[in-house]
Amino acid sequence: MPPMPSINSVLSQDLILDILDHLAVPLAFHERKCDLPVLSACSQVCRVWSSQSQRLLFRRVIIPHNIHRLPYLRGTSRNALPSFLDAIDPTTERGRHLGSCVLSFTLRHTGRDADVVVTYPVWLATALLRTPNLRHLNVTTLLCDFTQEALEDIRKRGPKITSLCILQDFSPAVVQHRRIMHQLVAAFPTIRLLEVTANLSPTLTPFDPPVSLALVSVKFNAMLATDFGPCLASLMQKPTEEGEVDSPPKHSEGLQLISHTSTRDSRPTLSAILNQHASSLRSLSLKTVALDSPESQAALRNCTRLERLELGTLPSSSSTSIAASLFALPPTLTTLLIGGPRAAPPDPLAVEALTRHIQMDSALPKLRTLSWHVSGSSPTQELIEVCRGRGVELNVRTGPGVNVDVGLLDGGRDGGDLIEENAVEVELRRKYLRI
Repeated sequence: MPPMPSINSVLSQDLILDILDHLAVPLAFHERKCDLPVLSACSQVCRVWSSQSQRLLFRRVIIPHNIHRLPYLRGTSRNALPSFLDAIDPTTERGRHLGSCVLSFTLRHTGRDADVVVTYPVWLATALLRTPNLRHLNVTTLLCDFTQEALEDIRKRGPKITSLCILQDFSPAVVQHRRIMHQLVAAFPTIRLLEVTANLSPTLTPFDPPVSLALVSVKFNAMLATDFGPCLASLMQKPTEEGEVDSPPKHSEGLQLISHTSTRDSRPTLSAILNQHASSLRSLSLKTVALDSPESQAALRNCTRLERLELGTLPSSSSTSIAASLFALPPTLTTLLIGGPRAAPPDPLAVEALTRHIQMDSALPKLRTLSWHVSGSSPTQELIEVCRGRGVELNVRTGPGVNVDVGLLDGGRDGGDLIEENAVEVELRRKYLRI
């Protein structure tokens, strides 16, 4: 019998590597998992597959591996960080290769280590120095209480990170979350995408001294904070020799995405923020603001590139003019999302006004998607018909796991949540992370 052809002779090597690539990075960018067992098996098939599979396995490292799966129990998760450090040992050729493959690193502590405040910062600093091509880092303040010597090493020899997500840990072991958060951000002047989660803090304290970041995306998840303006300003300002502050750093693209998740309004400096970044802003997410003040309406009209707007609710009939709020919406909008956490049902008069506004072809000529995420409240039949007539996709979610099929969109498989992807955010992540 003639010998069986090898799989490499049946399928081209480029096709095989492309299949492996899709195993590592799902087509939907929001999915933070890859098919680890399959990739591990592929790494043992042959030498051609092994190198590519190992590179993909180490491209996006998440420790512990189950932190994005529910339920995640900190105390029962195995600490894999020491094993990871052994795998990227720079004294071996294989370790240097695997360390160079790491582009994204997410780290949480397991809760099993009593001296976590001491050991994890040392381990994390070591990992950062061993991953020269790292672009995205996702950590908590508990892991980042670096010594000044470690910080200097990270600044001088560490990776040029472009994306940072930092979470204020709820552990009482660390009391200086603010200092730790500020020094970590200051250690990476190359950050372009920043996400800060501080749900335990009533304020977002400005950075002191200010840092000069050329941000294109900033997200503040601070449920108790009422105003993010001063903190944002301190991130994009440059101190002068006299200790004063200059205007924000100039760069070609500007701040394109702003998101503030809070249970309280952020009106105090909203109009100033919008006016400052109007020429570059493409996505604005304010979960609790109805933009019903004349100042914010005027500022919103200046956002001539805005594609996506997310609001906690519509203006109420007690506002000076519901129509004025709707006419403030830029004609460049392609996506309008109403609702969010703890969103109250909108005023019926506001819904009626929105229906009439969408019905006008000249009002929002580029609108393609209207998302309605309000618990216990569904859009009116008239709004559904208007969206259908204009070809506007209507996404409706009336509660957790409760998606409504209105004839324009599949209501979700098995009652699962619709996934609301922000196209602007996906574009920026792909551009600056390339993971």
